[in-house]
Amino acid sequence: MNRVPALIITAALTFTIGGAVSPATAYAATCVTGADGDFDGDGLRDRAVAAPNGADGGHVVVTYTSTGTTTVIDQQTAGVPGAGADGDLFGFALATYDNNGDGCDELVIGGPGEDVGGKPDAGSVWIVPGARGGLNTAATTAYTQDSAGFPGAVEPSDLFGYALAAGLTGAQPYLLIGSPGEKLDDGYAEGQVYYLRAAAIVTLHQDKPGVADDSEPGDWFGETVAATPTHVAVGVSGENAGAGAVALFTHALTADSLTPLSTVGQDSATVSGAGEAGDAFGGGLSALPYRPTGVTATGTLLAVSATGEDLGAAVDAGLVHTLFVDSRGVVTQLAEYKQSAPDVEGTPETDDLFGGVVRLADTSGGAYATPASALLTVGSAGSEGSHPGTGAVQVFRLAGAPGDGDVWIAPGHAGLPAEGWNDHTVAGSTPEWLYLPGWSDAGAVVFGLKWSELLAGGSVRAHVWPAGDDFNVTGVL
Repeated sequence: MNRVPALIITAALTFTIGGAVSPATAYAATCVTGADGDFDGDGLRDRAVAAPNGADGGHVVVTYTSTGTTTVIDQQTAGVPGAGADGDLFGFALATYDNNGDGCDELVIGGPGEDVGGKPDAGSVWIVPGARGGLNTAATTAYTQDSAGFPGAVEPSDLFGYALAAGLTGAQPYLLIGSPGEKLDDGYAEGQVYYLRAAAIVTLHQDKPGVADDSEPGDWFGETVAATPTHVAVGVSGENAGAGAVALFTHALTADSLTPLSTVGQDSATVSGAGEAGDAFGGGLSALPYRPTGVTATGTLLAVSATGEDLGAAVDAGLVHTLFVDSRGVVTQLAEYKQSAPDVEGTPETDDLFGGVVRLADTSGGAYATPASALLTVGSAGSEGSHPGTGAVQVFRLAGAPGDGDVWIAPGHAGLPAEGWNDHTVAGSTPEWLYLPGWSDAGAVVFGLKWSELLAGGSVRAHVWPAGDDFNVTGVL
C-alpha cells in the first residue's frame, strides 16, 4: 500500500447490466426509518469506528447509541467471510445505507489490502446488514471483482474497496466502490469505480465515452469517491502528472456506465489557481446536497483538496476548494480555503498538507444543507507551528468569508487533552459531532466534539468512545 468515506424501494430498473447483486434478506421488519447510520433500527444514528491497520487485518468498532453497547467486527467474527491477516486493511473505507429497504442501515466495509485467490492487495468489500437489535453479522456478504455480475477480474494491487460512498437517489440505494489500482489497458493504477444500483453493476473510468482525458498509469481514478442524490464525484489525483482532477457524473445509467457531466481541475475556468504537477487536486473529496442562498433547486456541494499546492515558498502547503454543482450540472466555485487567506488562523508552511482530509457536515440534519448549516472541516498533517507531526484541524463555516470565525483544533485546544490526540486525521463528521482519533490508557479512542459547543465559542467538552486496542483509527461514521 503506497497511498495512505431509509426508504422502501419503490422503483426498479427495466434492464440488467452484467448480472445482479442480490440485497441481503431483511433480518427484521420493525426498524424505525429516518436516521442515517442507524444500524439497530431505533431511530438514532449509531457509531462505527474504523481501525484497519491491526495485526488481525483490521476491525470496526460499533457503538449503539441508545444502549451504549459496543461490538467489534472483523474477519474473525462469526458470519464475516475471510480470515484476517496483517495488511488486509479491513475498515480502510466505510459507508452506510439502507440497501434492503427494511429501515435499518447496512454497514459497508472496504478492505483494499485483502488478498483474493492468491493475488495480493486485490481488495474486498463486506456488507453487514442492519437489524432491529444490532448488525446481523451472520448475514454478511463479501464482494470481490470475481463476484457474480462484476465486470473485470481480480488482479494484484487493484485495491478494490479503497474508497466507498453510498446513499439513495430517488428511492433507490446505490453503492460506489473505488478500485484505484486497477490496470485497464496501459499500466498500474489507471483506476476505476464500480457503481451498484438495483440490478445494475457498471464501471466508471476515463476510457468511457464522454469522460474527459484517458486512463493512464498513475491516474488513481477512484482514490476518492463522493456522491449525493443528484451527482457522483470521483477523484483522479494523479491526472496530468499529479495535478489532479475530479470527474462528475449524474446517476443516470447508460449501457455500461453513468452519464458523465464534466471533469474539473485547477485549469478549469471556474476553479481558481492553476494545475501544476504534484498538486493532487481531488485527493481529498467530500459532498453534500446543498442549496446556496437564492437557489431553489438542490445541487451538490463539493469540498476538494489540493494538498500538494505550493503557497509562496511553502512547498506542499495545501489548499481546499468548495464547488457547487447545480441541478443542470454547471460547476461554480464558492470559495478557496488556505492558511494565507485573510483572518484564517495558521500560516502556510512546507509540508503542512492542508486538506489531507476534508469533511463536510450539515448541522441542520435536513434534506439539504444551506450556507447557514454547512461546515467544512480540514485536516493538516504537517508542521503546524507548535504541533509538529500531529498537525491540526480547522473548521470553517460556509456562510461568509473563509476567515469569518474559523475554529482551530489541536492538542490542548477545543476540549482536547494536551496529550493523547493521535494525529492530524479527521476521523468523521455528522450533523451533531466532529470525531477525532486519540488514545488513552485503555487503548485507542475517538474524541467527539459537539458542533453546538464547538461553534458557540465557549467551553467544549470532549466525549470519548472506545476504538479497540490499535492506535490507527482512520474513520468514523
